[in-house]
Amino acid sequence: MRAWLKRCVVPSALIAACLPIGACFSLNDMDQDVKHENLVQDWRDEMIYQILTDRFANGDTSNDWGLHPGDPARYHGGDWKGIEDHLDYVEALGVTTIWISPIVKNVDSDASIDGYHGYWTQDFTALNPHFGDMAALRSMVKAAHARNIKVVLDIVTNHIGQAFFYDINGNGVPDEAVWGGGYYGAEGPHPLEHRMEYDPDFEEPYVKARTSLGEAGPAPIIFVYDAASNHIPPLCDGCPDPGLFLRREAYHLQGRVWNWGRDECCYYRNNGLPVPPNFNCDPVKDLSSIVCDQVPHGDFPGGLKDLNTENPAVREALQYAFRRWMKLVDFDGFRIDTLKHVEHDFWKDFAPKIRAYAKDLGKQKFLMFGEAFTGFDPMLGSYVAPGEVDSVFYFSQKYTVFDGVFKGKAPTSNARQLLRDDRAANYDAVNPLEQVDGAGQPPSKILVNFLDNHDVARFLYGEPSLVALRQALAFLYTEDGIPCMYYGTEQNFAGGNDPANREDLWATSFSTSGDTFQYIRSLTALRKQHDALRRGDMTFRLEDRAGPGILAFERSTGNERVLVVFNTHDTEARDTVGNKPDDAPNAPTGAMVVGFGDGTVLKDVLGGAAPVTVGAGSTLQFSMGPREVRVLVQ
Repeated sequence: MRAWLKRCVVPSALIAACLPIGACFSLNDMDQDVKHENLVQDWRDEMIYQILTDRFANGDTSNDWGLHPGDPARYHGGDWKGIEDHLDYVEALGVTTIWISPIVKNVDSDASIDGYHGYWTQDFTALNPHFGDMAALRSMVKAAHARNIKVVLDIVTNHIGQAFFYDINGNGVPDEAVWGGGYYGAEGPHPLEHRMEYDPDFEEPYVKARTSLGEAGPAPIIFVYDAASNHIPPLCDGCPDPGLFLRREAYHLQGRVWNWGRDECCYYRNNGLPVPPNFNCDPVKDLSSIVCDQVPHGDFPGGLKDLNTENPAVREALQYAFRRWMKLVDFDGFRIDTLKHVEHDFWKDFAPKIRAYAKDLGKQKFLMFGEAFTGFDPMLGSYVAPGEVDSVFYFSQKYTVFDGVFKGKAPTSNARQLLRDDRAANYDAVNPLEQVDGAGQPPSKILVNFLDNHDVARFLYGEPSLVALRQALAFLYTEDGIPCMYYGTEQNFAGGNDPANREDLWATSFSTSGDTFQYIRSLTALRKQHDALRRGDMTFRLEDRAGPGILAFERSTGNERVLVVFNTHDTEARDTVGNKPDDAPNAPTGAMVVGFGDGTVLKDVLGGAAPVTVGAGSTLQFSMGPREVRVLVQ
């Protein structure tokens, strides 16, 4: 059995035996021509819905093996057929793009935790058999495209799954041991160290072998063969160098990240920039190489092995693998995992070549947006520099605006500071233009906005207020950028951190009658109806600099203007008077000045509040109830 598992290309007689264990298939079948469609006119028109395939819908019971439905860290049975079967549910919500979790074959299980999420790559060129085969994947994408729903694929370039261990003590088996504690002459007592050979701590320049006599050079790496859990040496059939991922040169081999450092400090050090004088960075604790080198070079906790993405052969292999999926399945974009854990030079090589390939396929406006898990805006913005990705997840907004202003009690002026001033400094200043042959808009116009996702607790966790959720959703669907909603938000899912935030959607019976579902549906409909809410410039009109209160902004095009007003206070009504950030930034208080002319009557198209009339000098004053939202149009 293990002999043929080393490769995924097998004689046709063995195909039937292969399918229950791995997503092997005939390359001749896979290489059939696929029509590559251009469905995107403008990514600002799109509304993304993130789907964790294993937790969305179970449409094919034939791939229901190895399931543990009661365990939140194991496979539950969702698949691509389930997504296809429930596209009507997605469409009813108003979604225009779905982002699906990674499709490639994973290390199946490790320490009673499964690779159901897709981030433990074992084979870059085979499909995860838990989710279906090539026919099921293609059928789902084709069915989505028939409804004008685009499909974005989640990809991982930073690491693979736990495919090998570091044989630190040289005995050929993976050990967990305690080292040190003895006395070594003038060195004094050696501290005790906990060493787990699957997941040893980060070391420079590499994880070292050790004997009773001390260090003994680089620790050998030993690949594991266990078909039951798919711990099998990593594969990339068809790659320019198929054996590359079986050799040391493909990995950094420096062990597990144990100090994540301070993004704001390591950003300056790793980019060769002087640390600004207002930054409190300790050169010993915050800027040392052992701290700052871990994020780009270390293994992820859990034994995920960090790829040596500086190696041209590794870059070529990854480009081959993901070009191949573009060709075979006709995806409309990539969501890229762990952006900040890979060096900038990789993205300057990877992104232009992927764009060139998309262009060769006739695929226009292929979107690449990445996850840099940080709230530090200069670091986020650095990845949209010319030649890198089109957009990033706007984590700084998630923390500052959604968690701070709408879920917390922060001043509403924080939203204006981030979305106007900080965005101009960290995105427009880095790259005011669209990427060449990219998604078609400057990065600051297509930042991907989100309340929560699979890596953070859900917005409702620890916050029982549905009205706060709905305010945040109203902001998500009316602000500048691309809204992205995590599956289950429409059903009021409230799980904590991973894996509690990865609930089964089918437990809701895909109900479309709930208040939150209907509210989101009304927001997506408004966004579709009003060009200004998708493509308009965003101008802030009123803010509260002391705490929760009024936040108002306009979205405007040459033909349309929409005014959006929030009162973020939980218990107090507020009038639309106060600090005016744009028209009179130095005036302490005053009636809100808007872009509509005197006498214009505005109606609320979201909540149905009574119409209001613009007064002399384009001023507008009315009272907003606690947690009220209005979307006002002429």
